[in-house]
Amino acid sequence: MGLGDGLPSSVRVELKNGWGPRSDGYRLNGVGYVSGAGRSYQTAFMSRSHDGYAYGQTTVNRLCRIVFDALDQPLR
Repeated sequence: MGLGDGLPSSVRVELKNGWGPRSDGYRLNGVGYVSGAGRSYQTAFMSRSHDGYAYGQTTVNRLCRIVFDALDQPLR
């Protein structure tokens, strides 16, 4: 779960994730460093999923992939 799921195997990911159920939904969070494929960045996320861990995991993984792909373009 988290920053490296779905990224190319050539990319190095160092991360610390945390997750757990709460009375108002499942919490997922993570912080990490991603490098490779022309990118080098740090990122962190905090989320709450009312629909459980699997839904939260899918959402976080997709968000991390969006960030990775967006950083392929030079910042202006």
